[in-house]
Amino acid sequence: MKKLRILIVEDDQLMLEGLRSIIDAQDDMEVWGTALNGVEALSLLETSRPDLVLMDIRMPGLDGISVIQKIREQDKKLPILVLTMYLEDEYIIDALSSGANGYLVKGIDTLQLMRSIREVANDHFILPWEVASRIIKRTIGKDSTLTHRTLSSFFQHNPLFSAKEQEIIIHIINRLTNKEIAEKMFLSEGTIKNSISGIYKKLNVKKRNDAIKKIEALIHNERFKKV
Repeated sequence: MKKLRILIVEDDQLMLEGLRSIIDAQDDMEVWGTALNGVEALSLLETSRPDLVLMDIRMPGLDGISVIQKIREQDKKLPILVLTMYLEDEYIIDALSSGANGYLVKGIDTLQLMRSIREVANDHFILPWEVASRIIKRTIGKDSTLTHRTLSSFFQHNPLFSAKEQEIIIHIINRLTNKEIAEKMFLSEGTIKNSISGIYKKLNVKKRNDAIKKIEALIHNERFKKV
């Protein structure tokens, strides 16, 4: 069986060695390379490609957000999983909007970390509850631009909803009425109503409250996948 090759980008040497030991102990994965900062990581990626990057956020020289952005300029599909001690909203939003496939906080137990690595490698998104809840609290009831920025990374990996439906979903999460959504999108209420009916069908729900719960459940889950 081919092993999952992982690049660890972590400026704490002890943490890096601990992660190396845990990963190399798995039957289905191995450490492809290590980097103590973003510059080293990008240098390694110039010559070869691992199967997944496990990325810290705060590092000297070049931070993790900048590294994610630079990777995405060249490679849209390389799985990137953030593992950091920082749970601040801006870090989470910046990481996801830059192209990270998941965001984990250090202190996570080994089994969950290994499971998360495997799922991200299989094209799933990972957002543990403590991370997802911060996004929801930050976005619900506020300007939909921030919500769109946060959720767009999820939608682009899920072809279930059209671009118009994605925008409507964001407004639904923000508790806008059909009339308010129509005004924001410069469409008729009838068009919005028909589109929402299509969203309900895809979500397998019949009411708005159930749709909101179902949509939020997609974020609450440890991975974002097709309904």
